[in-house]
Amino acid sequence: MYLELAPAEAHEAISGEQVTLVDIRDPESFQAAHLVDAVHINDSNIHEFLEVSHIEGGFEAWQQNGLPTCSG
Repeated sequence: MYLELAPAEAHEAISGEQVTLVDIRDPESFQAAHLVDAVHINDSNIHEFLEVSHIEGGFEAWQQNGLPTCSG
C-alpha cells in the first residue's frame, strides 16, 4: 500500500520532512522533466532501494546488547 496525495499535499510533505523522491516513469519522461532531487528508479538501480540488512543474532542479540526497544 501507499499513500496517495494531491500535488499540493505532496509538496507540503516534501517541504516539511526529509524524504527520498523516486520517479518510476520511463526514462524518456524522466529526462524530459522530473521533480527536483527525484531519483529515477529502473531495472539497473532498483536494488539500491530494496536492500535489506540482517542483525546478527536477531532481536534477542539486540536486547542482550542493551540496545533500545519499545513495546506496544
